[in-house]
Amino acid sequence: MIKTFALFPLLALFMSTAQGAQSGHSILLSAKTQTATEPLTTEKVWDLDPLELNPHRQNWLLNRDVRAEGLKADYRQGHYGVILAQVVSLTRVYTRAPGPWYQEISTFSCQREPNAWFSTAEGTQIAGEAAAKHWDELLSDKLQKLTLQLNRVNESKEEKALMEGRRLFAEWLDGLEVEWQAEGKHQARLAEWKSYRTTCLSGKPVTAVKKIQPAQSLALRGQEIFDPVPPTGSEQIFARLPARRWNGLYTIRLSMDVGGKRLNGQFLLDSGSLHSLISPDFLAGQGIPPEALVLKGLHAQKVKWAEGSAVARAIGGYTLSLGNQEIPFKDLLMTETELFIPPQFVSTCCDGVLGIDFLRQYAVEFRAGPPVEIILWPRAGFHHEAARPWTEVSTTSTGDLISAACIADTGSLASKAAPPVVGARWDTGSEYALEVHATQFEKARKTPWTLTCGSQKIATRIDASPQDKNGLRFSHGKIANVGMPILGRGDTTLDLSHGRIWFTEKTLQTRIYRNESGLGVRFKYESDQGDRILQVVSIAPKSSAALFAKQTGIKVGTRLTQVDSKPIEELDLWNINQRLAGAFGTAVKLEWDVGTRHTTKLGKVVKNPILKNGVLSLAAGNVGELK
Repeated sequence: MIKTFALFPLLALFMSTAQGAQSGHSILLSAKTQTATEPLTTEKVWDLDPLELNPHRQNWLLNRDVRAEGLKADYRQGHYGVILAQVVSLTRVYTRAPGPWYQEISTFSCQREPNAWFSTAEGTQIAGEAAAKHWDELLSDKLQKLTLQLNRVNESKEEKALMEGRRLFAEWLDGLEVEWQAEGKHQARLAEWKSYRTTCLSGKPVTAVKKIQPAQSLALRGQEIFDPVPPTGSEQIFARLPARRWNGLYTIRLSMDVGGKRLNGQFLLDSGSLHSLISPDFLAGQGIPPEALVLKGLHAQKVKWAEGSAVARAIGGYTLSLGNQEIPFKDLLMTETELFIPPQFVSTCCDGVLGIDFLRQYAVEFRAGPPVEIILWPRAGFHHEAARPWTEVSTTSTGDLISAACIADTGSLASKAAPPVVGARWDTGSEYALEVHATQFEKARKTPWTLTCGSQKIATRIDASPQDKNGLRFSHGKIANVGMPILGRGDTTLDLSHGRIWFTEKTLQTRIYRNESGLGVRFKYESDQGDRILQVVSIAPKSSAALFAKQTGIKVGTRLTQVDSKPIEELDLWNINQRLAGAFGTAVKLEWDVGTRHTTKLGKVVKNPILKNGVLSLAAGNVGELK
């Protein structure tokens, strides 16, 4: 199908333009649409439309090729303008081959508003054709704007006029792309949905249809709606990176080259941030004036990350690399990113944040270790072995990672006043296991929660936390926010390009570690010398720590010097609490000072533990003393 349009300029308006304005020239639009013979796949979506947030959910796609033909300089009265003969557009409509991702129209619920999961082969074809029509109409509607812009070209040299004409055409196309991404796909979905409604309503009244919730639909259909996973996993690794954990969150070291100067910093991996960020203090501390990197002419923008909201500005003039491998990524925004500071941490973090815009470029595996690592896998064709458990995840326009098929609930242990929370948001920048709406939290304050995605149980015995009353950094109301105490128990992989979060069986079977020993510790600065010290701040009655204290003499105010033979100078509070929770073994060795002689005592908090109601308790006779 070929369509040709002619658009004639408004002559009265052109008379008022600068010298070199065209008079009476028209730009032709030749638009052709073809149906591609090659079936659409998730990988194909990434290749043809890198801006598509959820390639695994896309059943149709337009490959749009638009060219300017016959652009030439036009000399008039000592100046050069430009003339463009025509704009040529070739659109190819791709659709997925028949498969389990399509449903039968007989199962359609007749609901008025489009959802994210229902699609038929026939409806997909309608959507693709509607999208192509919308694109042609957008080109036609905006052709006058291009004509006006080209008519204003007025240069002293021919080559300058041609360069300006090419720039204006590219800028015009960029503007069309923005409008297309905002409206084109939505309009196509509406046309597709209208066809479903028309067919459905012709057969039965809408009032007789049972409403199906997103979580129910995705859970019922299971994982069959995705491209099949090969039995063996990917082997090629892009980068294996030593990582560090701060309150359970992960950072990696990243190199930044600015004007030939190489900077190294700790960057937090934060799936709760749409944008990647860098701290101006980090740059200034390395001798780089932060203001010199700010891109001029761009407005500051509001961003959200692990610490909350901030205002950030885009920067340029740098390259990023991991080891010797340069990262093709240049979209950093600058704002303060300090999150962790002494004394509860050995040093300060972080110099920057790697958000969704970075995480989407790879399959990112978080390995709890030891050793603690981040594995970056090439995005194209990635998959773990088919036997490894996974759940579907989609990316919203605001960068939130959402799994609609997940449900957080309190089961039979809670009253009926606390209904299940449908939907989960995955957040590698959250230090809390599970955050639920304050109303839900109050109704089940002392009850453990369970997180289930489809038929897969992700975690049990979860202590929930209330969402900030002023709203957390995500905008999805009453869904649950899932943080690193759940995601970071073992090995977890964010495979956003294929819409999957991968786990291991061991990860899912690992409990969430909490310090239930009854021993509360805290870092502080010693007032006279300013040294960072670790003190006992609480001992819970009738706990393992209470028995331990009775046998060893340890008490509130005792200054600890080593934990598991590691000097406290090398440890953060989170690491110590993980050891007291049993994450590093069934025995925790403590050394502390007593009296003015600084005599050191050594005791084992847990050895051959007795498991009672899921809480580790101290067995008798496991205290030693070292002088």
